[in-house]
Amino acid sequence: MAKRLTDTTKWNNPDFRSLPDKYKLLYLYLLDNCDSAGIVCIDLDLIGYTLNNKFPMEEVKSSLKEKVVFLSPKKIIIRNYIAFQNGDIFDSNSNIAKSVRAMLQTHGLLDRYKNGDFGVTQKFIASQ
Repeated sequence: MAKRLTDTTKWNNPDFRSLPDKYKLLYLYLLDNCDSAGIVCIDLDLIGYTLNNKFPMEEVKSSLKEKVVFLSPKKIIIRNYIAFQNGDIFDSNSNIAKSVRAMLQTHGLLDRYKNGDFGVTQKFIASQ
């Protein structure tokens, strides 16, 4: 079972607070179900069944556009996820940092991550 850090200030964040309740729940679901690089494949049938709600793809894209980046029609990466969970993965030789770098490389996303396409790439800044 994977364990994750949680941002206890998310409830004070205006972007999070402005989400409709079902999209707050969806975002929390994605955080819990992504891999260590913040990547998750979206199965809206499974998500809808699990969360007992309907999630039209266009509505998902519109509601979560500030929180995620769509890599393909069914795959996303959560913005700032790596920096929040692991800090600067390029400033560490820990097994976790190596694993996250390898996962990004496997998905062909390491250069995009380095360029900041998915949010902050340096140690987590609390003002995210």
